[in-house]
Amino acid sequence: MSVELFVNSCFLLKRSVFVGLVLLAVIPLNDAACWVKNLNQGATRCQDYVDKTWHAVGSSWTNSRCEMCKCHNDILRCCDGLPSHCPKGAVGK
Repeated sequence: MSVELFVNSCFLLKRSVFVGLVLLAVIPLNDAACWVKNLNQGATRCQDYVDKTWHAVGSSWTNSRCEMCKCHNDILRCCDGLPSHCPKGAVGK
């Protein structure tokens, strides 16, 4: 009976380690916080409200707060980025 208990314990431990590794792998895929700003109809560019810079529709950039932004036809969308996406000299939040 102790052998069966040992085998079950090993299976449970392996499964727990696998689930933990999968959860750790998913963390970078999470957009912790995003914000969206609607654009006026027919807009050809977006203004980054952090850096006050203008960007053409269809462009993507990372601002000085390490937010990854994209200018779409109808919205400006920015999401918190991971530290690895920060440009040199960026100011954190």
